[in-house]
Amino acid sequence: CEGTPKEIYNLQDYSQYKVIAERLMQCHAFPGMVAADQLCMNADRNIGNFVFTGPKSFVVIDHNEILGGNQWQRNDLLVPTKWVRSIPMELCSQCSTISKGTASALLASAEVKAEELWACFAELHAILTISNPHDANLALNAVWWRSLGLADWFKQKLHLML
Repeated sequence: CEGTPKEIYNLQDYSQYKVIAERLMQCHAFPGMVAADQLCMNADRNIGNFVFTGPKSFVVIDHNEILGGNQWQRNDLLVPTKWVRSIPMELCSQCSTISKGTASALLASAEVKAEELWACFAELHAILTISNPHDANLALNAVWWRSLGLADWFKQKLHLML
């Protein structure tokens, strides 16, 4: 692997952020990462939370803050339209032009991620509710409800970015 953007690029040089943004948008996993972060309420995704593994690929690390992290609040999970800040999307919109193809990929990814969640929801529910049924049900229901509005969140973000 190449490392995190913090390890590879000089973040004191603003022009490097444009390089990172363009590189991220070339990665096939970028739209899926943004969609998954929104589904799981991961507000902590930043440029230090992914590792480039090739010219057009990366893996994400540090999932500690999903669903509010260790200090999640029940009321936050019950508000399915409380969207988190997407630092990768903001970086890309500030540093690079998002093409219509990338915009379409982002929107399609939101729809695919929601469908993937629905397809495995019963199995996920069965596994997670074994140890703590109440909290697991609350978290799973939050993610389920968020999935219904995910495509609309992307449409709004993309409209602002194009």
